[in-house]
Amino acid sequence: MEKIRELIEIASLNLNNSPFIQKQTAIDHSKELQSEINELVDALEKNESKDIIEEIGDVLFAFLILIKICEKEFGFNINDSIKSSIVKIKRRKPHIFNNNKITLDEEKKYWNKIKEEEKK
Repeated sequence: MEKIRELIEIASLNLNNSPFIQKQTAIDHSKELQSEINELVDALEKNESKDIIEEIGDVLFAFLILIKICEKEFGFNINDSIKSSIVKIKRRKPHIFNNNKITLDEEKKYWNKIKEEEKK
């Protein structure tokens, strides 16, 4: 966790001190993130562990910068997104929290049922 905190701090410094990043909108930077994800997919397809490690780091850093841009642009913070994600996963995948073993088909059926209920 110490290293992730350091990387979050570097993302904040980048947002505050990089003219390039300061000029980017969330849409602009989401395209940068997509490019990094594409590079990760390429590394995964080539099964190159050294490149995979590097590209995961690049995706993570680009994602953290996107979070920082969104915080500035839309007025929320990362904790809001984390809380939302936790609530959603607990609602959609309760079996992972009570060690309830289910089949893949059961999980897909349950997931789809919950998503349908959420649309109502």
